[in-house]
Amino acid sequence: MKDLKICCVCKKQYEYCPKCHKELPTWMFSFCSEECKNIYEVMSSYENGYTDAETANKKLNKLCLLYTSPS
Repeated sequence: MKDLKICCVCKKQYEYCPKCHKELPTWMFSFCSEECKNIYEVMSSYENGYTDAETANKKLNKLCLLYTSPS
C-alpha cells in the first residue's frame, strides 16, 4: 500500500511505508531526502542553542554546495 508523506522541510509529497520499504532509512518517515534531513539537523541544532548562527550558516552553505554540485 502506498503511504504518502509530506517532507517536514521542503513540503514535497513522497511515498514511504516503514513496513513496505524496510530497506530505506527510518528518517524517511519525516524527510524526503538526506538533504532535507541534514538541513533539519543543522536548523534544529541552531534553534536549540547547540550551534551559533555563524556555524549554522557555514554548515548550510556547505550542504547547498554538496547537493547542488554536479557529480
